[in-house]
Amino acid sequence: MGEICLVTGSTSGIGLAIAKKLSKSNMVIINDYKELDNNFIKNNFDKPENVRFYKCDISKKDDILSLKSYILKEFGKLDYLICNAGILP
Repeated sequence: MGEICLVTGSTSGIGLAIAKKLSKSNMVIINDYKELDNNFIKNNFDKPENVRFYKCDISKKDDILSLKSYILKEFGKLDYLICNAGILP
């Protein structure tokens, strides 16, 4: 397995494209502020075993700290952070 990558804003658009590319040879954590359809990862990634979803609203500090704890517990490190999420008014 390659590096551990977190791509925010990764359930659509450019973020999803980045996550798809990275997941071919790395572990990728994707996130969104809402739950995903049960088949989202299977339907969107060639290597779904390399993708994890974590529900996180990046506008909320507690959510970010929870995501950090999850990453450290599950993987022990984070190699790359791609800050792609945007917050709409």
